[in-house]
Amino acid sequence: MKAKKGYSLILIILIISRVTVFYLETAHNYYLITASIVFLINALILIFLKLHIKPKSSILNVLLYIIMIILLFINFFIYIFTAESANTYIQSPQKTNTLVISEKQMLAAATYTTIYERKLLIFKKKISDEDIGTGDASMPFQDSHYKINWLSENEVEMYYPYRSNVHESKWRYVKINIR
Repeated sequence: MKAKKGYSLILIILIISRVTVFYLETAHNYYLITASIVFLINALILIFLKLHIKPKSSILNVLLYIIMIILLFINFFIYIFTAESANTYIQSPQKTNTLVISEKQMLAAATYTTIYERKLLIFKKKISDEDIGTGDASMPFQDSHYKINWLSENEVEMYYPYRSNVHESKWRYVKINIR
């Protein structure tokens, strides 16, 4: 009986943490630095749910295993398609702010870059709803092929290569206000 209470407590903590992460993402644009934490929380919820629920019928037990395996596969495929992006961390001159630049290649055709501000070590807050792209599959921030100029602790100018067609590459300018 003690094991079931322990599973219940762990399950409740995992569900509360998952709901909290979901709330922070949807309401406040706060995301975890790494997507693998969300994948792990989801998988652990399913596993502890199975440990907590013990159906009397063997048919229900098999059905529960099948549902759990299907949900684990769905969780895995969602993780693959929202998988880790290449993160570049850039600190302000006084080290009061850190930009997190996440680059993600989509089908090797284009790179989408999202700019975040690092918060509380494990979170990043999306600065702009607009993603910036490179026009091709290059990852200039990961490859350190960019120029950056901090105007103040809360304002930065970035220049990065943008390819509008196969033969032409230009430098694109972005000005970012952190707060």
